Amino acid sequence: MARDKLGDTIEAQNRMGIHTRYQDLSHDLQIVFYSPEGLSIQMTDNVEYRQQILEKDKVLATTVVRRRYLVVLTPSEVRWQVRILQAGLD
Repeated sequence: MARDKLGDTIEAQNRMGIHTRYQDLSHDLQIVFYSPEGLSIQMTDNVEYRQQILEKDKVLATTVVRRRYLVVLTPSEVRWQVRILQAGLD
């Protein structure tokens, strides 16, 4: 459902010639919990990024966004897998 809605929104913006640009500015990643068995890591990430709305090549709006994320990772065979990525924590 959410994926379909996102796809529909992107398609509608493409038809109108509008797109969004995101520019990563900073991260402050902190480990909050690491399980003794090594089966999970919980982290927070304070992120800052620039979001621009463009029509063709003309910038319509620019906003700097600051957001805090909670991330929970668990190991798989070759890398850590994101199990939870929750935005908007204060």
